[in-house]
Amino acid sequence: MDLQRFIVIDPMHNLYLGTAKRMMNIWTSGEQPLISTNDFKKIQNIIDNTPPPSDIGRIPLKIASRFAGFSADQWKSWCLIYSILVLRDILPEEHRQYWQSFVDCLSLWGQTIISLEEIENGDLAMKDFLTKIISVWGPEIATPNMHMHLHIKECLLDYGPLYSFWCFPFERLNG
Repeated sequence: MDLQRFIVIDPMHNLYLGTAKRMMNIWTSGEQPLISTNDFKKIQNIIDNTPPPSDIGRIPLKIASRFAGFSADQWKSWCLIYSILVLRDILPEEHRQYWQSFVDCLSLWGQTIISLEEIENGDLAMKDFLTKIISVWGPEIATPNMHMHLHIKECLLDYGPLYSFWCFPFERLNG
C-alpha cells in the first residue's frame, strides 16, 4: 500500500495561498524589491482599466497594500487573469519565465475537464517552474509546500479535476 497516494493535497492552499502569495512577498520585500511602490500604482491602474470576465469578481483595491487580505479566490484571479499582463514590464525576464511556467500549470490543472495530456503538460510546467526558480534564487527558495506541487499530478490522476477536491467551495461557505 502506498500511503502517500491516500494524501490529498489541497491545491487552493498549496498553490494560491502558498506559492503565489509567497512569490509576491519575495518580489516585494528586501532592500531592492523587484516590485516597487511605484510599480504597485501601475499594476493597480492596469487592473482598474481591465474589465474582468463576467464570471469572476473584480480584484479589490488592495494591490497598493501589497495584496493584504487577498482571499484564495482573489489570488486565483490575480494569477490566471492579471499577473502575466501587469508583470510583463515590471519583472526581469528570468523571473517572468518561471512565473509564466507556474501560471501555465495553474491554467492547465484548473480546468473543470482535464485530459491525461493536460495533466502531464501541467506537471511539466510545474517542474519547469521549480527548476527555474531554484536556478534564479538558489535551493533555499524551495519549501515543503513547493515540494508538494510535485505530487498534485498523482492527486489529479487519483481524484479527478482539481474542482472535485480543492477547498474553494468549503471556503466560500465559511465566508
